[in-house]
Amino acid sequence: MSAFHIRTAQAHDMDYIIGLLAEAGWNPGLHDAQCFFASDPQGFLIAHLGEQAIGCVSAVRYPDVSATDFGFIGCYIMQPPWRGQIYGAWLGMHAMKLLHDCNIGIDGVVEQQTHYAHFGFSMAHRNLRYMGDCSTWPTDQSGLDIVNARTLPLAQLVAFDSQYFPAPRPAFLQAWLSPDTHHSLALMQDGQIIAYGTARACIRGYKIGPLFAQDSNSARAILLQLAAWIRQQTQTSSAPGASEVMLDISEENAQALALVQRLDMQFVFETARMYSQARPALNWQHIYGISSFELG
Repeated sequence: MSAFHIRTAQAHDMDYIIGLLAEAGWNPGLHDAQCFFASDPQGFLIAHLGEQAIGCVSAVRYPDVSATDFGFIGCYIMQPPWRGQIYGAWLGMHAMKLLHDCNIGIDGVVEQQTHYAHFGFSMAHRNLRYMGDCSTWPTDQSGLDIVNARTLPLAQLVAFDSQYFPAPRPAFLQAWLSPDTHHSLALMQDGQIIAYGTARACIRGYKIGPLFAQDSNSARAILLQLAAWIRQQTQTSSAPGASEVMLDISEENAQALALVQRLDMQFVFETARMYSQARPALNWQHIYGISSFELG
């Protein structure tokens, strides 16, 4: 009988992990492999039976020198022949052990809430995915000062981002800004960031996240400017769903819900955001789009 074991993924293993996400219909970004790995090179695991890889999970740690580290478990997939067996449970428990000293967040399917609660996770809220065709969206007419986020000092962006994420994440943000298939914008006021967001090309269409803003008008301005960039990228494309946009919002933010409804975006599915310790004190009224279901 082949021996079961778990190993830490290397950079070249990320194609396998992203491949499993694609096969499961998660529609990963075109550069998710590089960006995810950069967030924590020790945070991705692959399960094996003998020499055969049978599943994966991420256990990404975001160190915070001023508080308890925050971790996020995602990318949790077993290949079909090994689902419902003990191997998946062993893999999940190994991920939790890696983050045993962290407050751990997950975005799990709602139907598994009871299962996650058994392992100490508590429900915080639902995250809702909405999708729309941005080719029909209006052009931003706000006249606000919106700049390419790559032109800003990374430290300034990290400081703003940290208001809406449980820990600073400079490695993630530096990687997230880099690919030419990503476009990040920031809204400035008196030299300070008051909103920013990123659009990233995926296997099908684009995902927008994060989208953090101090008010709904700022969030809408960033969203429409990102949509304009997407239209530029897809104006000669005949691929199905080329101009589809996905945005993951929290049910906590009623203004985010109103925004997607105004743009005629349609609800697709939901996840359960759960934490292993206390719910982080975040201003969800300013969070108009989470970064990703895989990394938090």
